[in-house]
Formats: sequence, C-alpha cells, structure tokens
Amino acid sequence: MAVAAGAAVVALLAWKTLRSDAGTEEKTAAASAPAAEPPPVRACTLSSGGSSAGRKLADAVHLGVPLAIRQDGSGRVALGYAASTTEAVGLTLDPVTLDAARAFSEEGSEKVLGVLPLSRADGGSSFATSRAQGKDDNGGLVALSAGIAHLSAGERGFQVRLGENTEFLWQDAAAPQNTSPRAEPLGSSGALATWRRGGLDGDIMVGLLDGRGRARGSVTKIASEAKEFGTPSPSVGEEEVLVTFASRAASDRPWRIELSRAPLGQLPATSRTFVPEGLSESASTLSPAATALPGGGWLLQWTQGEKGKHRIWLQTLDRDLAPVGPPLAAAPADVESGQGAPWAGADRRAAAFYIVRAGQRWELWGTALECPR
Repeated sequence: MAVAAGAAVVALLAWKTLRSDAGTEEKTAAASAPAAEPPPVRACTLSSGGSSAGRKLADAVHLGVPLAIRQDGSGRVALGYAASTTEAVGLTLDPVTLDAARAFSEEGSEKVLGVLPLSRADGGSSFATSRAQGKDDNGGLVALSAGIAHLSAGERGFQVRLGENTEFLWQDAAAPQNTSPRAEPLGSSGALATWRRGGLDGDIMVGLLDGRGRARGSVTKIASEAKEFGTPSPSVGEEEVLVTFASRAASDRPWRIELSRAPLGQLPATSRTFVPEGLSESASTLSPAATALPGGGWLLQWTQGEKGKHRIWLQTLDRDLAPVGPPLAAAPADVESGQGAPWAGADRRAAAFYIVRAGQRWELWGTALECPR
C-alpha cells in the first residue's frame, strides 16, 4: 500500500507539472499573439435621402473668421461664426435634418476674431467671443482647463491671454504678417496650436500649450518642399493629431493639400501631399480641414476648382491617411462655395459646413453625412 500511495503521489506531481507547463505555454502564446486588428475605416457618404446641394443655415457669414464646431450634451451641434466683421453668432442645429436655431448673437465695436461654442452644466451650449484689441491684432480661442485662452501671433511672439494674464511664448518664432492661430484642445493636457509664420512664403508652425496656456516645449516648423502656404488647420483624434494646409510649388502653380500628423503629445514635423481622385492639372485644392472619426481615420474637407468655380469636397481617410471610397461633392454645383470645416459625431452622424456665394454676400450652408462604424 505504501508503494501504491507513493506511485499515486508521483502521478499527482507529474500531472500538476504538466498542467503548470501547459498553463505557462498558454500564457506565453497569449502574450506573443498579435493584438487584434482594429476594424477597417469605412467611407462616409451623403446621408440617407440627402443631397450634395446641402441646406442654407444662415443668410450672412464673414469670410475672415473660421467656423468653430462642437456637439453639446443634447446631441445637437453648436456652431460659432461671424455674421459680419463685428457681429458674433452661435447656432445650434440637428445634424441629421440641419434644422438650425440662433442661440447667440453679440454685436460689438471691435472686429470679431473667433466665436467658440462651450459646454454648459445643463448639457446645452454657450459661446465665447474673441475681438481684436488693436489694428493689426489677429487671433482665435481655445478652451483650456484653466479657462478660455485668446491666442494671437505677431512680431513679439505667440501671445496667450488668459483672464488678466498675458504671456508671449516662442519669441524666437516671432514675425510679421502671421495668420490667426488656430488651436484644438487635448483634454486636460492643453492644446495643439498652429499658424503660418510670415506671409505666403512663410512657415507652418506647430506648438503645444499646457492647461494654463504655457508652452510645452519648443515650437516646430513642419518641413515641406513647397514655396507658398495657406492657413493651417489642426485636428485631434483618439491617438493622433493632424495638421492640414494648402501649399504650392510656385506662384504660378495650383494649390495642393498637405497632411502632417504625429502621435498625441508630439508635434508633426513632416508632411505628405494629398491629391484627390480625378483632379485636373489646372484645378486647385484649398482650405483643407479635417475631423477625427471615432474609432480611427479622418474626414477631410477642402475647396476645389478654378477661380469662380470652386466647390466643397470631402474624403474619408484611413488610419494611414489613404483614401477610402471616392471623393464626395458636398455643395451646390452651380454656385461658388468654399472654406468651412467638417464634423463627425460619436454615432454615424456627420456634416460638412461651408460658405456659398449669393450675389455680393456669402451664406452659411451645411450638408448632412453618414459615417458607418
């Protein structure tokens, strides 16, 4: 019996050793197994029953102020813009039907530089306005953890005005004739800011702000072989940031789109050219702007065509910035349209916002989209 008991103990120890080895092999295999591939990015389309003709949202819009867009807690989209050089306006709208209501209006004596939608405790939207403080003042707004920061770029450097405090950052990047800075928040980490330093032959600059509007490291110039540049636009995704801008090789060459990206917390340093499918040699691509798609990828919007025949187009880009599906025309075909920005919600809803010429004035328009997940 003692022999039998000893044999049983040996068998039990051998079984435990085999199970332990098997468990180790399973854990090793699990650790070495490749991570699951994320689902592929699917192309955005015009919304069901929608039309590329779009819908008018407002009778008047001022070209010099970029559109600012966010979704409020009720599911509506809040949009800030300038109706004239001195009137700031905020709309809220249904992103499916594009039914819009004016939620904010402010007339002032100084030039409007930016109109920023803000979240409220009740889930609705309020709006903040930035106005010029001097003749040559430029600028924009960004929401930081410490408050609303007013930004401008000039001969003294990059200016951040937050409450009663004003600081000049990156003074080694100071120059005249800058474009108005544009910035996108990075949650509690601060914001990504970008602007063109100098005139058309200047540089595309990018920098990081912390939550109190201070510099997070040095400012960087995005490398490009082009000779002339438009106004850059920043976008922030779940894992990356993207800066888009138009450029051209010479003053007699058509404008082309450049895309520059980097992981969150880093600055873009190089760029690649994006040429839409079917673009003619003489047509220009201008005023690019992008929004991140939930789950990965981007929705890119731009103005395309020849003088007097510009139209808004959109393209879905995958995680490698490659086109997904064909480009979409998203504006009336028989009128001049341009500028603006896209928006994509957490569900399938998305929209393109832009301006349309109506005689001697410009109107604000939108086109509803669907972006499958």
